[in-house]
Amino acid sequence: MKGYDPNHFFATHICEVKLMSWQFQRTLIVELGGNCKGADVIKSAIGLAVEKVQTEIDERGEFVLKNQSDGLLGIQDQDEAEIENMIVSVVLTKVVKEKK
Repeated sequence: MKGYDPNHFFATHICEVKLMSWQFQRTLIVELGGNCKGADVIKSAIGLAVEKVQTEIDERGEFVLKNQSDGLLGIQDQDEAEIENMIVSVVLTKVVKEKK
């Protein structure tokens, strides 16, 4: 992303949220829209990532992280705080302004 306009109002924000546990990691892409900007985007992206992890655990029985050797770590039965503790970065990668 080349720049960020803090004065825009309605847009879709696309964020990469990285989760790590030991040497295992996974990056989720989350999108949020509406009248949201700045730190609120980051907070909302964290909330959406937590929901995605919980949904995957509910539907598949686990949320899988990988290491560089393609080893897998399955995460099961994590509460919101435990999932948030695995989040190590949130990067706003793109903003698409809504057409009026």
